[in-house]
Amino acid sequence: MLVLWGMASRKIVFLVPDISAQITTPAVHFATLLAEDFEVSVIGPDLGGGVSELHRDCPFLRPVPASRIYRLPEFLAGTRRLCRRADADAVVAFKAYLDTVLPALWARRGGGRALVYLDELDSAVLAGMSRTERAKLWCRQFHHPLDEVYFPLAERLLRHADRILCSSTALARRFGGEVVHFGVDTRRFAPPSPETTAALRGRAGLARYRTIVFGGAVRPHKGVELILEAIRRLGRGDLRLVVVGPETEQLRSLRASPRYGPLLVFLGPRPRTEMPHYLDLADLIVLPLQDTCLAQTQVPCKVFEAMAMAKPIVATAVSDLPEILAGCGIVVPPADPEALAGAIGRILANPEEARRMGRAAREKCIREYSAGQTRRKLLAVLSGLGLDPERGVKDA
Repeated sequence: MLVLWGMASRKIVFLVPDISAQITTPAVHFATLLAEDFEVSVIGPDLGGGVSELHRDCPFLRPVPASRIYRLPEFLAGTRRLCRRADADAVVAFKAYLDTVLPALWARRGGGRALVYLDELDSAVLAGMSRTERAKLWCRQFHHPLDEVYFPLAERLLRHADRILCSSTALARRFGGEVVHFGVDTRRFAPPSPETTAALRGRAGLARYRTIVFGGAVRPHKGVELILEAIRRLGRGDLRLVVVGPETEQLRSLRASPRYGPLLVFLGPRPRTEMPHYLDLADLIVLPLQDTCLAQTQVPCKVFEAMAMAKPIVATAVSDLPEILAGCGIVVPPADPEALAGAIGRILANPEEARRMGRAAREKCIREYSAGQTRRKLLAVLSGLGLDPERGVKDA
């Protein structure tokens, strides 16, 4: 029998493990892409930090009070609250955490669809530990069901989901999912006027420098120290790495280094709405991911933003970056500062080639990696599950 649910049933919940965490950004992005076709909300436990400051003006964020959901036995009560709030035609769990996967699967009991979106292999660090190290970690963390010792359990539950969406080919192969890229708004991420960029360069004290811009949090697997080593090997006094993002522990260490500190300009975090202007400060973008288990499963959204901004890009041959940048970027081996320096030097020495590369990158981004393309892919996935904007869920 075919059952058609009415207009009021067309509801999609995007569920994040912590409403203040960085993963809220892709959840809000996907919800925004579908907001004109469905009733959408982004929910997640509020562990006491409140809503992510990047999204406090978002109209469909719904924090769920659960300040101690990270530990037993409070985890049980907090997860029950999330299950009650995740009452929808489709629940999309972001990351394989128990407080996202369990409520998504629970929604299936009421006829809803359970989807999971994976942006990286969260269990990668645990997988690299010895049995002894894992056993010790389990003894310390067994009462914390949102910590990494529980990631393998959450991943085993994924086989019960209706659909698994992934940011990378490696994740899709591992979990039997399909790739759905972040998708960038190519109208908002577009080159501004040269006058606007020149004015910002002056205010930032960068008027006399060539610049590589890194936007985001500096973490070990992102290879920022390789950019600095490549700059040092080039020996150019006019070249600087500009970091736009939070001051992490690793960034503080690099800034304090006599070897790398003088090559680095730190501008601090900026609102996401301003990122196109700060990315346009760059003569080129460099994405030197390390060849680690974690990085192999990631596709940083900043590659699509840089492409949309028509920037020449140098990246390492990790994850899907070689395929994404085919025909519009330069890919070098990972952990090879000499090759990285050569690619950076080539772009700086050939401005016309750099412009051609940037134009090709923007054209490819519009064609394959725009927000519109991501929206079409999400709608196709939902339609394949019997959920469409016109009729809601249909079941035999």
